[in-house]
Amino acid sequence: MAKPYRLWKRGEVYYYRLRGSKHWKTTEQRTENDAIEFILNQVRVAGIPLDVRTDTTVREYLKPFYTDYCPHVLRLRAENKSITETHIASCRSLIDHKILTDPVADRKIHKLRRGEVLDFRARLLAKNGPRTVNRTIGVLKTAIKEGIFREELYRDPTAGVGNINYEMKESGVFDKEELRTLFPSDSLGPWKDRDSYVAFLIAATCGLRRGEIMALCWKHIDFDQMQIRIEQAWKNENILGKPKWQKIRRTPLPRQTATALKTLRFENMYVLPDSLVFLQYRRKTSKPLLVH
Repeated sequence: MAKPYRLWKRGEVYYYRLRGSKHWKTTEQRTENDAIEFILNQVRVAGIPLDVRTDTTVREYLKPFYTDYCPHVLRLRAENKSITETHIASCRSLIDHKILTDPVADRKIHKLRRGEVLDFRARLLAKNGPRTVNRTIGVLKTAIKEGIFREELYRDPTAGVGNINYEMKESGVFDKEELRTLFPSDSLGPWKDRDSYVAFLIAATCGLRRGEIMALCWKHIDFDQMQIRIEQAWKNENILGKPKWQKIRRTPLPRQTATALKTLRFENMYVLPDSLVFLQYRRKTSKPLLVH
């Protein structure tokens, strides 16, 4: 079984890199034995299994998944693939509250059978809606497939376990009259301030996601061409990155939305090209880190 780390001596100090990570970190140790002991302690604290032993339980196997040391997340990031902090936190929550609270968590990962996965799914369905059940089984599938990909597991007990079919409720659509009521041209309507009015108007008329709206800078708004360039999005409170699917795109800017943005800019002190459009969000965010 491959070690979960790599060791490198630079000068008199040993450095290490966890499996799936792109970054080397110092052990501050000068002997190989001390460096290895330091690394193994870091691995133990993080909950990364040194090996998927035959007696490893599902609980033990899932411990590092969707954390800072998740082998799946580290691999995706090393391959420059997109995975958001929100998705990571959501998957970890499903592990903690749906999988680890079920008897299936104490089964040996190597001995887990498809019938036990189906029984687990049935227990989930008795307490949760189909969407939550499908997402929970999906997280378990991802973790097991990652183990197979890494050649740490050699069989997939979730293979062939499909999703629960259910009828999705169709999202409602505002008609013109409702939009006029929500966004009157001569007042703020039901909104408490102009920031809220303009932010939701952009969502309604341009289709931007919340993280994309909050990350808009004035340089992204082209009033001459009547377009918005979506170049970045907030990944969490302190990290800016590319939009979902890494796709930078343009979207038309309707006249009413452009007028509202111009009014907001006129009322605002901070209208430099790199200034965020929505200052209330910027004031809550200190030293954002831009991730390319």
